[in-house]
Amino acid sequence: MRTKLWVGVLLLIATASLSWLAAQTQRREGTLYMLITSDDPWRVEAALSLATRAQERGYRVIVHLHARGVKIANKHAHRASPELVNAQKQLQSLLQKGVQVYVCPGNSRRAGMKVPDDWISGVSSGSPEVIDLMMAPNTKVISY
Repeated sequence: MRTKLWVGVLLLIATASLSWLAAQTQRREGTLYMLITSDDPWRVEAALSLATRAQERGYRVIVHLHARGVKIANKHAHRASPELVNAQKQLQSLLQKGVQVYVCPGNSRRAGMKVPDDWISGVSSGSPEVIDLMMAPNTKVISY
């Protein structure tokens, strides 16, 4: 009798664990559009951490680097802004996971970058069409 009880408990735990794991990896409705306008390392790393968590939970994530935020996409960040190196590693990790990253070309030029030569690999040039992404149904825009 005790053996059957333990087997039942173990099966219950295994089923609950698998259900929890499936809930964490399922594709969810909705898009997080993360607009990063800052070059402050604390703000940028917080924004990218939130984007990472959303992506891990199954949400579509789009990152848009605008204003001073374009500095994160500078492939020479280790020289230009060494305090942003950790943020850039977070951004590259998101890119490897398939997250779309847009960079404002005008702000990049203003920051002294050659567009797109000075950008890290995998980012795309922002354009007026990103407005359509921001305004899409089921999209939440968060600005940092």
